[in-house]
Amino acid sequence: MRVRELGVGFILGALGMTLAASLPILESEEPPLTYRLKVEGGETLPLRLGEPIELATPNERTRLTLEADEFRSFQRHGIRFRYPAHFRWELEREQGYEVVFIEGPDVLIGVHRYSDDEDPADMVEYWVKTIMEEYEFQEGRTEKRSLKWRLGRQELEGIELDAVIGGTFIRHSVVGFRSAGSVIVFSLQDPLGEDGSSSVEGRETKKMLEESFSLIERR
Repeated sequence: MRVRELGVGFILGALGMTLAASLPILESEEPPLTYRLKVEGGETLPLRLGEPIELATPNERTRLTLEADEFRSFQRHGIRFRYPAHFRWELEREQGYEVVFIEGPDVLIGVHRYSDDEDPADMVEYWVKTIMEEYEFQEGRTEKRSLKWRLGRQELEGIELDAVIGGTFIRHSVVGFRSAGSVIVFSLQDPLGEDGSSSVEGRETKKMLEESFSLIERR
């Protein structure tokens, strides 16, 4: 099983199938960073690095500024959502199983793809069970409950697990669904404060996911 240490010392379990515990990193395939061309006067135009853009300007000098977008767009397996551009991306793959980890200083997003033969609810249960079996939890600090998570226009069902891992109270929000011929287990892991509240980054990331998530047709 993979144990991920975040920059501030929070330990998050980034879990997949037990048989895929030591998956090799094959390639990045990270979504490209997009740019904006800022024109003096306030207009901002989307732009990709190295791609030409036509700009109508008056007969005078116009100052242009190329700016990097603050976000990247995840688009794999019929899913689309935004995430902060500075988050770390990692792809791992092995025989019918693929996982993408998107890691911020305080949070971890996981997109786990399984074959369509699996049942989404069963895979969520397996994922949570694996966490509970792999780590020692402090008695009285573990709570498991049903979850209905509104992501974009989709209300997805799964499990929310609050548990102490490595001395840190972690909330795991995990849902499963079918998309583009695969079963997807989508997870967000966020360290909680002593009062049980989410981190600032956790709240902002969850809000971004809920606003930008959509299921799209695979081309």
